[in-house]
Amino acid sequence: MTLIRSAALSDIGRVRRKNEDRYLQDEPRMLFGVADGVGGLPGGAEAAQRTVEEIEAGMKQVSAGATPDLTAVVLHANELVHELGATLSPVMGIGSTLTFGYISNQTLHLAHVGDSRCYTWRKDEFS
Repeated sequence: MTLIRSAALSDIGRVRRKNEDRYLQDEPRMLFGVADGVGGLPGGAEAAQRTVEEIEAGMKQVSAGATPDLTAVVLHANELVHELGATLSPVMGIGSTLTFGYISNQTLHLAHVGDSRCYTWRKDEFS
């Protein structure tokens, strides 16, 4: 069994007036991710929030023991963010980065869109 402890922290930084970072942290299901609204576009926080919500919902629909189709999960979340953008900002749209993964059988499976990052660390790397 893989044991893991996770933490999440977000910092607005020195440029933005509103924090558009959102994260997904579900230790029991070994599901983790980050989404960040695209700077300069309206509705970034809303895009990131919808992205995280839809990724979590999509992953919950996967049957126990089945291998999720991460591409399909990401594309579905993208469609729903696009629909939200048509309401919030019909001319410009909205957008979010996304990096998320889940751990299964001691393997990290990743999906990635944009410039958010994922770092891995293995205990034996520092022994």
